[in-house]
Amino acid sequence: MPDTAQIVPIAKVLNVTTDALFGIETSTTEYDKEIAEIVKNKAIELRDSTDSTAGAILAADYVDSECEKNPYNYDILMRYVQYVAHLSRFADFNNCFANEPEKWNAYVLKAINRGFQVIRYSNDQTLIDSVHFATAWIYIHNKEYDKAIEKANILIATSDISENQKRQANYILGKSYFDKKNYDEALKYFDICTSIDKSETGAECGYYSSVCLYNLNKYDEAEEKVFEVSDKYNAYIYWTARSFIILSDVYVAKDNAFQAKETLKSVIENYPQEGEHYNNIIRDAQNKLDFINKESNE
Repeated sequence: MPDTAQIVPIAKVLNVTTDALFGIETSTTEYDKEIAEIVKNKAIELRDSTDSTAGAILAADYVDSECEKNPYNYDILMRYVQYVAHLSRFADFNNCFANEPEKWNAYVLKAINRGFQVIRYSNDQTLIDSVHFATAWIYIHNKEYDKAIEKANILIATSDISENQKRQANYILGKSYFDKKNYDEALKYFDICTSIDKSETGAECGYYSSVCLYNLNKYDEAEEKVFEVSDKYNAYIYWTARSFIILSDVYVAKDNAFQAKETLKSVIENYPQEGEHYNNIIRDAQNKLDFINKESNE
């Protein structure tokens, strides 16, 4: 017989009820949707009330407290997983978690456990899909790419997900394989995104496709991809500029230092000062230009 005195402590560690620990709860879609809506709106208000890092923490901590009050409300549990994923993407980790990694690990543990509850006990496929997406982002942040790939593949295998969700799943797969340096596999999924997505995500995937091709020494194809990004996604100047910066590397690889320098000069001269990440774009382009000039003079 198991030690029954350990039941409650184990349930607390796993962030589940004692009934759930024994599998007594039945799968359900029933929960208080009115409370869930109130929590959703309040979390958004907190998230947007200050800078991205502080707002993300405020929202996650608020939803955490609501999960404690509403342990069977699967919508609220799903929101918590989403806000931890939001933390992973938008919080400044150097300032809030670098010296206290245990704080981030605590967020992740709760998110994984609560996500498991939604997947295990809810019959609401929309909530389940949302948990898979959010968990995949958390895994990407933690460099657990195989787990992120597993989540994305689960989503793609789901017959009734939306086209937007399919695009997101392909993006997650592409990004995971890219970060694993499996550029052939990453390219496959990034190209799917660029073929169907005209949004900024499509522009980002186009940029990553050009980087993949460059890393695979497919320089002519990389050059073509950059101009495709420029033509198709010219409204997204950040990713267009990033693509032209990688194009300078392509030109260097093709022994065309002159064209590489002209490309970088064009980025420096034409990127708008009010543009997104202006300082980063100009710095990166100038550093590459300085390096090419130094190499040319030696």
